[in-house]
Amino acid sequence: MSESTNKKLSAIMFTHLVEYDEYYKTDKKLANRLLKQHDKILGEIINSFNGRIVKHMENRIFAEFKSATDSVKCSIAMHTSLKKTNSQNPETFQMNVRVGIHMAEVYEKDGDLFGEGVNLAARIEPISKYGATVTTQAIYNSIRSEKNIFIRDMGRVSLKNIKEPERLFKVYNDEIEYNKETSEELTKKLIKKGVQLVDKIKTSSEVLSVAVLYLKNLGSEDNEFFCYGITEDLILDLSKVSRIKIPLINKIIKFKDQNIDNSDLAAELNVRYVINGNIMKMGDNFRLSLQLDDCKINKNLWSESWESNINKQGLRSKVVIKILNSIGAEIPKSLTESLKKDEEVSPEAYELFLKGRYLSFTSKNKVDKEIVMGLYKKSIKMDRNFINPRWYYAFSLLYNNEHERAVDVLDDALIIAKKNNDISGIAGIKNCYGVIYQNWGRYEQAISNFEEALEIRAKEKNLQEEAKVLNGIGQNYVALNNFEKSFECYNRSLEIKRELDDKNGIAISLANMSINYRRCGDYAKAIEYSNEAMELFNELNNLLFESRMKMNLGLYQVFVGYIEQAEKNLKESLKFLLDIDDFKSSGMCYRGLGLVELNNKNWSGAQNAFKKALSAHQKAEHRPAFEGTTLFLGLAYYYDENYTESEKYIDKSVQITSMRKNISFYGTTAIAAQLMLYSKIEKCKESDIDNLVEKIEKTVKSDNEESESAWMAREYWYISEAYSNLSVNDKSEIYRKKSNKHLESVSLLISDEKIRKDYINLPLLHQLITGKEVDIFLSKPKKKESVIDDEKSNKESPSSTVFAFCPNCGFNNSNQFKFCPQCGSALTN
Repeated sequence: MSESTNKKLSAIMFTHLVEYDEYYKTDKKLANRLLKQHDKILGEIINSFNGRIVKHMENRIFAEFKSATDSVKCSIAMHTSLKKTNSQNPETFQMNVRVGIHMAEVYEKDGDLFGEGVNLAARIEPISKYGATVTTQAIYNSIRSEKNIFIRDMGRVSLKNIKEPERLFKVYNDEIEYNKETSEELTKKLIKKGVQLVDKIKTSSEVLSVAVLYLKNLGSEDNEFFCYGITEDLILDLSKVSRIKIPLINKIIKFKDQNIDNSDLAAELNVRYVINGNIMKMGDNFRLSLQLDDCKINKNLWSESWESNINKQGLRSKVVIKILNSIGAEIPKSLTESLKKDEEVSPEAYELFLKGRYLSFTSKNKVDKEIVMGLYKKSIKMDRNFINPRWYYAFSLLYNNEHERAVDVLDDALIIAKKNNDISGIAGIKNCYGVIYQNWGRYEQAISNFEEALEIRAKEKNLQEEAKVLNGIGQNYVALNNFEKSFECYNRSLEIKRELDDKNGIAISLANMSINYRRCGDYAKAIEYSNEAMELFNELNNLLFESRMKMNLGLYQVFVGYIEQAEKNLKESLKFLLDIDDFKSSGMCYRGLGLVELNNKNWSGAQNAFKKALSAHQKAEHRPAFEGTTLFLGLAYYYDENYTESEKYIDKSVQITSMRKNISFYGTTAIAAQLMLYSKIEKCKESDIDNLVEKIEKTVKSDNEESESAWMAREYWYISEAYSNLSVNDKSEIYRKKSNKHLESVSLLISDEKIRKDYINLPLLHQLITGKEVDIFLSKPKKKESVIDDEKSNKESPSSTVFAFCPNCGFNNSNQFKFCPQCGSALTN
């Protein structure tokens, strides 16, 4: 970067004199007079609010302000002043402006400003109505506590040449104007104007919506597996059609045996068409009776019965085609081919598969789980070309952490699918590989398999599966720190889910994006997306995912230094997650609460929390988390001056790091912390620290500045402390300054001004880096009760407990199933 180019934070404003263009067409002199008066009025107002006009661009003004509040108050003053002037001027001499404002890092050179922030501010100005102001989330975050500023959320808006939709806000000139317009009215006006509201605008092509209700069993109780199996298979078949929204079995099953009117169910499930019916099975013979209702016009479209004694799959094929033809859906070739292949499956193998799938969520113990896998194996043996039982068998092995055996099963399935030219089956198998390799931590292999599945799903136009696979790819790119690719996948997945009006899917995508922003270092966006996802999960009554998002939010708040808020969210989340034995998430809650205790200087409380976290990580086999928490526990003992225990855990963290192919998230930090400790207990020399510094400096030179800045602040501080412990004060001061520099550098990744400042000033480690906390050992730990309850919070029930929600997919287990009907996970401890 040139020495004459400076980087700084500014509130960027663009104004546009609306009437000028029309006046210029008919009377250039009048237009120029209008523009001259406009420039004079706005110039004086901008100056009075400590603003600077960067340049005039004909009928537009490009200005900057030091604060978000000044920029917004200036825009209100502009509109108020012009309104007063217009009331005194003739109708042929009116001045109204549109205003767009954004807060961002910009580059300044020779008085001009440039950068992505400038581009975004310019793009939002046309969204505003004349006489109004539109701002971004970054501005809103800084002014939302202002009492005399009235602002309303417009939603996420697609902007020209801006990669991601931006959340925008309308600023009203006073309370009276604010009260004259509701949120619904604002949305209607924006849609009418052609503004692309990605949260609210309808797609031009209609998305069909249909629900298949749980089929009632008119036969013996032993045949319940058949009703469940046919219901789920009908749902899965219909979900393969492009532009169809259909609730999956986990949403449908909670209405089983409930006497609810179809129109009420349609409203509850947000669908137009409802299919319900019953099955009578006696031996090999069965009768299927269905009716299809159009709940939008409150009309029964048809009622029909089918009987069969052998070909159950062939009958299912006829039913699916009839349903799709009745609702006017285009039947893809991939579906007809898939249904045709299903007709060739042995009826005996199909029935064994249905029994296994049903028993997988009704079994009560490990013996039943073995019976489930036995049924899958029998089904496979009965018909070696039947792919479905192989998938489910592989997933059963995955849940038992038998990754290699699961891959072996899929290898056989893939050979058969290729031999039979079963393209859709190949896509399903590749997706299974992706899930297994992801759980195994083999992210490149997971992506490779997911991408093969994605290519097939895109050709099939199977939107639901396409979105699901994109989400999987995005998660693996996050694990590999390739945030650009992960954002690309998440945005594509989110776009499909919005198109299908899949609110749960939208919420999951928002949750994934919040994690991505956190990994990128933008805690403002991470917190924003977390809150949005939590609101949706709350609306959907998805308590599990809402609790997990509350956990993530608490962790983000710890990193920013919002300790009290973090403690509240983590404790609320932990209570629910412990109730359902979600060890992976509860482990992260305990880790977050340990960090809360560190910031409170309650060393023993931190040690207690981190130990509970490690116990939960082990139960969940959450290996990446185990490494980081082990380091945190070692640091908690270090600050407590218990160097024996500190050495035990920090050395263990370094040992785990050394076993990894790639340096992990906490890898260099662990080594730097180890030297800080060793220098304290006289186990290292100055040259040992010099060697680490040389290694880090080489890494810094080979990496781009933005990526290495994200984590170097803490490493440099540990190095500074290590030199200080050896009384090498000149080097200690050098790396203390470097630590502070990198802390300021990484803070620039945070898009919100207030959160950026809090990130620098509030967390204990950052106070040490900046010198606000002089010496952590000179300040006594705060006498404060641990945020972790005693052992009762981590007590295991002596008897088997049925989970209220599936810890893997969030299925609401109101029917007390032993295994999840959605993903197959065990629902007992």
